[in-house]
Amino acid sequence: MSVITFIIVLAVAFVNGWTDAPNSVSACVATGVLPLNKALKLAAISDFAGSVTFGLLSRKVTESVFELAKFKINNDIYIFSIFSVMISVVVFAVSAWCFGFPTSESHAILAGLFGTSLCLNGGFENTDYSQWSDTFIGLILSVITGFIFSYSVTKIFYSITANSNSEKVYKYQIVSGMLTAFMHGAQDSQKFTAIAVALFDSVNKRSFFVLHTVIALVISFGILTGGDRIIKKIGNDLVSINHIQGFLADFTGLLCLFCSTLTGIPVSTTHIKTSALMGAGSVKGRVDKKIALRLIMSWILTFPICSSISYFITRIIIK
Repeated sequence: MSVITFIIVLAVAFVNGWTDAPNSVSACVATGVLPLNKALKLAAISDFAGSVTFGLLSRKVTESVFELAKFKINNDIYIFSIFSVMISVVVFAVSAWCFGFPTSESHAILAGLFGTSLCLNGGFENTDYSQWSDTFIGLILSVITGFIFSYSVTKIFYSITANSNSEKVYKYQIVSGMLTAFMHGAQDSQKFTAIAVALFDSVNKRSFFVLHTVIALVISFGILTGGDRIIKKIGNDLVSINHIQGFLADFTGLLCLFCSTLTGIPVSTTHIKTSALMGAGSVKGRVDKKIALRLIMSWILTFPICSSISYFITRIIIK
């Protein structure tokens, strides 16, 4: 059952490539810096590079998620509980992808883990909330920080340089898009690796890197396979921005991701980057409020839907 569940973990990582990772280069498409196909290839390569690099240098995000995922229960029940979490993520993420909305697999996985934890611990009163607090705060702040930071930096930039030429940052935006995809790989691949490590329990350094590399490859393949739908929705429909706004959205989102990864806080790349795009687009740009509202609603619904699905599947399995 461990192998089957691991295959489901890989399936979720693949879906992450559909629904989350492509968002890292959506600004490049929105400003016309890169055509869609080249943007997807850039995202896939950069995402894989970020995954492998941080897999070697820092595993703090993996450790944080591992602590949330490692329930002290019978091993067979544990494997089935992780299976429940992964199924909840797949159901929600694929449903959102059909409508072109980027979902946060980070948020979905943690929601599924929470639902399973409630079921296994017998309700709210027996759940230790202390280990979840930093993670929840990180997810919430990823939305708020992404928007406010991007809006503020863009506002300040235009107040200082009113007549700036947006074409000057054309090349810099390609670099910022690459780095954003790089940091997405650094963050998200570690979360899936944490689940895999928890499944197989005894994992040495060599097997850890093999698991991590396989997951990174699967995410990158997912980007190339179905990432176009998300980029079109975010890069073309949600915002209308110029090169400067695109670069500043990438820069501010990148800074938030970098700090979160170094401190080991599992945040949502989707939330940060999309919020940063809306923040930059709110200054001398256009943000489609209807799409933005539906997008935020999908984020809000992630937690109750994924935790509920995971809770009930785990309950059925235990009975």
